[in-house]
Amino acid sequence: MINIDPISGASQQISGINVDLNNDGPTTLATLTFTSGVGIISGSNPALPPTLANGEFQLRYRSSALDGTGPAIVVDNFFRQYGETDSDDTADTVGLVDFAAFRGTFGTQFNPADPENGFRSDLDADRDGQIGLSDFAAFRAGFGS
Repeated sequence: MINIDPISGASQQISGINVDLNNDGPTTLATLTFTSGVGIISGSNPALPPTLANGEFQLRYRSSALDGTGPAIVVDNFFRQYGETDSDDTADTVGLVDFAAFRGTFGTQFNPADPENGFRSDLDADRDGQIGLSDFAAFRAGFGS
């Protein structure tokens, strides 16, 4: 996976990706999870999994992945913008709908015993298990962009 700068076109290889392959059906399902690494945000709460940093990403696949040779095939292009909650695909813009979602979760904490308490891990910018002022500062920095 790479992060492509939309202005310069420069790319950065993302590290800290685990790929779990499931070959139980007619197709192969790949599940990606993240550990610490370049382009990954980890926090102080080990119960919350790391997540991608903001960026424009390209997921690539090599058919001969065992030896690392062969051409890279682009599987998907996608973006990650902290605070963009509605996935409206109009742009990677954080707007009023996103603010309403953030406002509804502000002040909540991760609680595995109460998964319906309103906590949203996608709005926990620093991955500390609570939606607080540092998350609001990150949200505000991306609002309108």
